[in-house]
Amino acid sequence: MPTSRSSSWLCSSEGARLGTLTRAASALGCGLVCAFVPRVPLDEQIRLQAERVLDRDFAGAAGSGSLTDQGFSGDAARDTREDLVARISTQRGLWRAVE
Repeated sequence: MPTSRSSSWLCSSEGARLGTLTRAASALGCGLVCAFVPRVPLDEQIRLQAERVLDRDFAGAAGSGSLTDQGFSGDAARDTREDLVARISTQRGLWRAVE
């Protein structure tokens, strides 16, 4: 069981080197696992990215005939946007498209 001092060092913002963590894990009879843990669910990340792509690609449409200018009601415009986001979210290269 690590002491309070050693556990606070391992979790400090200064961090530890990978080799040090590997040796500590080995000494404890453990393996070291390094993982990215998403802050939001993957499906929400995909939807948000697709919305960014849509906003970028149709930014000019706001000034030159938006969906509401073309006779779409608020609900129809929202539904159309949701359909476009769903289509975009299934395309390859979603993260290359927008920084």
